[in-house]
Amino acid sequence: PTGGAPETRYRVRCKYVVGADGPASRVAELVGAKYDGFLGLNKSRSIAVVVPGLAARLARTIGFAHQYWLLRKRRGLGLVVPVDPVSDLFNLMPFPVGELFQQSPTRVAEEMTGTSRFTLKQEKPWWWNFFVARQFSHGRAFLVGDCAHSWPPFGGLGGNTAYADAFNLSWKLAAACRGEASQALLNSYDIERRQAVLSTAMYVLGLVPRPAAMKPLLAPVFEWWPFSRWMRLIWHHKSSGLHAANHFASSGIMFGGKLNFSPLVAREAILPPDDPACGYQPVLRAGARLPHLLLPDGTAIAEHIANDRYTLLLLADASATAEALRAALQARGVACQVARVAAHAKGQETSGGQLAFEYAKHAMLVVRPDLHVAWRLKLSARPPDAAAVESVADTLSGRSGGGTDRWAEVERSTDYDSMRSYRLFMTQRFQAKLRPLGFAFPQATKVDGVTKAEAIAAVKANARTAPAAKGEFTTTTKATDLPAGGKEPAAATGSERTGGEGSKEP
Repeated sequence: PTGGAPETRYRVRCKYVVGADGPASRVAELVGAKYDGFLGLNKSRSIAVVVPGLAARLARTIGFAHQYWLLRKRRGLGLVVPVDPVSDLFNLMPFPVGELFQQSPTRVAEEMTGTSRFTLKQEKPWWWNFFVARQFSHGRAFLVGDCAHSWPPFGGLGGNTAYADAFNLSWKLAAACRGEASQALLNSYDIERRQAVLSTAMYVLGLVPRPAAMKPLLAPVFEWWPFSRWMRLIWHHKSSGLHAANHFASSGIMFGGKLNFSPLVAREAILPPDDPACGYQPVLRAGARLPHLLLPDGTAIAEHIANDRYTLLLLADASATAEALRAALQARGVACQVARVAAHAKGQETSGGQLAFEYAKHAMLVVRPDLHVAWRLKLSARPPDAAAVESVADTLSGRSGGGTDRWAEVERSTDYDSMRSYRLFMTQRFQAKLRPLGFAFPQATKVDGVTKAEAIAAVKANARTAPAAKGEFTTTTKATDLPAGGKEPAAATGSERTGGEGSKEP
């Protein structure tokens, strides 16, 4: 409610609920979601300023980049991030390693921009928190994005991981609302996404800087003039073209995820993960992402994939198998579409190179709406008989030929036992990688299988964290767009005094 209006409450009845309401999720609270991780690793600040002419000056003198590291000798470190270069809007983020971090927003802006000609738009404190839910689904409630997992924005993987959650879940919920979803289809969200998120979380753990070590160890190196000169000479090269993406070069994480142990994939073998940093290797295998290919007609192969049901992608003459599988899926109440494409035409070049020839070795692919291959039929393989087609349809639908849900059968399978063992291994590995954070950030509070409310209470009771939290600790891991209440604060210029820390998170 706003303007003193009375609060209005609504009762909503629904078949499913998706917790996409951020790190302080009410849905997660209601279902009693439990988490592993750390809260209160560190406190950061984001200061939004408009500095007329700064973007053009940086582009002219240093070269345009997605962010700039700034060192003030014996003062501290920080990041200058162009949010909207057209309007000269920048986000200033001083690191908590020196006296610069303790200054007023106006003073920080003067230090980091080198001018007093700016307009202060907003200042927000936020905390470095790191947590992953132990379950992403609770009955008919599903957790996605920051509600299920959240970490500091190092590597830029928070949003990308959240989008992947939604991409994985949306088509399954669409099938459920059409009455086509089996229990295996809905349960696969937790199985597939938590495995991928734990891999991403462990990668991000390696990117989290240790501020306590940065000032005594890194600052002297940056202050050494030959190093600074060398950095300036290579800046234009490293901040241009493909090199500009190297800071966020995590294609192995973003595109190389494999759906090992998924109950919806006709698994051939365990696919090893790609190198998370920049090692995405396109492979045409069940459980892997459909590799991008530009077809001879100029369309991308992904354009032929339905966004709400399976696609039987015909690459050669496999019409009989496609029709048999389509009929088997239809008998199980599962919709699909059949699409025919030419991955490679003789005498016609494509952008895929060798990958186009790999596609040409296949007669048919079954592709999910989230662009993962669920089953493949190679040209060199014998066409599947009726029993094999029924088995594939059982796996893809999670139902038997009579329409009976197969989840109880899946739970008794050796593949399910393997999935549970792998899930336990990944959880234990993640917990082991979390332990060093307790030494690097002694003020942090460990989260070990507890709810967010219990974790926040522990943070505020932590003698080391409490003085810094001062009652306004939240689980937010990034600065939000607007201050509490959603109103833009009155703009302040560099000549105005703005005491305190600005508006706090609610």
